[in-house]
Amino acid sequence: MTFEILTEVSAKYYNIDKTESVEIIIPSVVNNGRKVKTLGIWCSGGADSSALLYLLCKEVIRNNLDVKIQPMSVRRQRPWNPIKATHVINKITEILNFRNMLPHLVYYPDLKDVNQTEWKEFQDRNKQNEETGVWDVLYDGITSNPPKGEMPYDTDQKNRRDPKVNHELVTSDGSSHRPFFNTDKKFIADIYKQENLMSNLFPLTWSCEGTFEQTNGYLTPCEDCWWCHERYWAFNRY
Repeated sequence: MTFEILTEVSAKYYNIDKTESVEIIIPSVVNNGRKVKTLGIWCSGGADSSALLYLLCKEVIRNNLDVKIQPMSVRRQRPWNPIKATHVINKITEILNFRNMLPHLVYYPDLKDVNQTEWKEFQDRNKQNEETGVWDVLYDGITSNPPKGEMPYDTDQKNRRDPKVNHELVTSDGSSHRPFFNTDKKFIADIYKQENLMSNLFPLTWSCEGTFEQTNGYLTPCEDCWWCHERYWAFNRY
């Protein structure tokens, strides 16, 4: 399929030493002729998706775009996601005085359906939401893993987030964007520092996947799971 999207916004963001960059693209029309009015974004409450939501909102304001942003979360294996994401969405709305945020959508897969894994739920919602017009372009904030040897042990995401792979950032029809996929969390940390988000937004984000007991009811990071190690590696704090 030919890559033909009409671009409304294309903004580059760099890390602090200017050795890496990401491009935030907001199309006006995607390849199927669909006019872009709503940007969907999966919000986990983690640092990566929160940074992407912030940058999207910032570009909508800066370019005076007539588009809405639709934040979405899934509650299942990670029951804290919708709660943490809600705090993040509210804070970004407050920081930027953003007026185009749609109500936060939260999906609750049936816990009794062992086949409806969290990943399957994302796939099903993506298909349904595109078909029904919940969003016109979808964004997610997935990043690559740290370089080999930086983490104390591997994660089950080591293949999907392999830093040696040149990941696809935009689908051929322009309807799905992953602008951070070829950068790691240290790049995200630089975004927080340059955008002055370390004291207001970063403390609301949550990366830990420790249990309820290990985190005092999801209030304090366990400091031991892989995701805590990655966060500390990037930000030098949990």
